[in-house]
Amino acid sequence: MVGVLLIWLGTFFEEISAVAGKKNLLEKKEDIYVFGFLQVLAVLAAFLLMLALMPGALVFSWASLPTLSVRIFFEILQCYFAIMALQLADRSTMGILRSGTIPLLLVVDIMMGYSISSLQLTVILALFVLIVLAVKEKAVGGQGLKYVVLATVLPVITATLYKYNIEHYNSVAVEGTIVFSALLLFWGVMNARRRNNPLRYLKNPQIVAQSLSLAVEAVLMSIAFIYSFPSLLIAVKRASSIFWSTLSGIYIFREERAFAKISLAGVMFLAIFILV
Repeated sequence: MVGVLLIWLGTFFEEISAVAGKKNLLEKKEDIYVFGFLQVLAVLAAFLLMLALMPGALVFSWASLPTLSVRIFFEILQCYFAIMALQLADRSTMGILRSGTIPLLLVVDIMMGYSISSLQLTVILALFVLIVLAVKEKAVGGQGLKYVVLATVLPVITATLYKYNIEHYNSVAVEGTIVFSALLLFWGVMNARRRNNPLRYLKNPQIVAQSLSLAVEAVLMSIAFIYSFPSLLIAVKRASSIFWSTLSGIYIFREERAFAKISLAGVMFLAIFILV
């Protein structure tokens, strides 16, 4: 239950960041490279603060390097595709389609030996069926769809590697610090190639608040993985993300097919309580 509550709260902060970021991207107040750098910078600062406040969290094993290196590679791809999806796709479309991560992670969890009840299995598979129907009935779709799909598949790899690393090698704070340092380096190089100075955007309070909101979500999400297995936590994250993103998509960005999207979000919101 603790993990579920952390995820639910984290997705609320994530949506705040996503709405502000999408508006800034659409209004050309920042590009995807500045956006990526500042988001990662805020999350990295949060993990460094965790290390400073919790000296006992400084746990690292050199044996984690193979899986950690693979995770970093796929985290970079995932981060890029997720930002492109944020810029191009409807908020509700992104929230609904990214729930496709759930059944994929479920297969991995079963292979790794996690115990999943028949009820949880049924609900997770039902969520997948709902996604398929939503696409078929054109309740979701449109621009940026390929980026949403890529941002849906890659978390299967990154979440699995993350769970494995914190169970066998590294602490949450150390794992997060290393991964987001690598992401910051990537976005720093991308900005340098374009002669961007993303740090000058820190003078804008709205952009700072947008990045800090994502930092809160990243920390809460990372801690939540201590309490449960990946497929359940991702199921809760995706379902709650659907709830928040559908509301913001309809009431802030004025997206179409409002009734269909609200109905779908309501069903998936109910599924959270069944899962937990």
